[in-house]
Amino acid sequence: LLAVVAALGGCVTETVHPDSPPAAFVVAPGQRFDVPLDANPTTGYRWQLAKPLDERVVKLVGQTYQRANAGGGSPQRVGQGGFEVWTFEGVAAGRTAIELNYVRPTEKVQVPASFAIYTVEVR
Repeated sequence: LLAVVAALGGCVTETVHPDSPPAAFVVAPGQRFDVPLDANPTTGYRWQLAKPLDERVVKLVGQTYQRANAGGGSPQRVGQGGFEVWTFEGVAAGRTAIELNYVRPTEKVQVPASFAIYTVEVR
């Protein structure tokens, strides 16, 4: 990923939801935690795991999309973004990283428009 960032002259940026979680989580086995990431599916971009999870330490429980201002007083606009919420669960003691890329899955060469990296320690 760093080679991609260097090749693009730093065009790749980390983008997370304004209420973003910390860059590191400390959780117990069986404890779930959410990672909300800015997203707009109308652009064709989706968040994907950049590498497989170490499922001995953490597992993916699910992911959902929520529109911005969902349930708020502001009217929705066509093409308005929101955020993807990725839910993970601690499995057993250990330390790992969760790496996510914001890519267009339909493109053969998937250069991430954004990325997010979180460390997870399960105790």
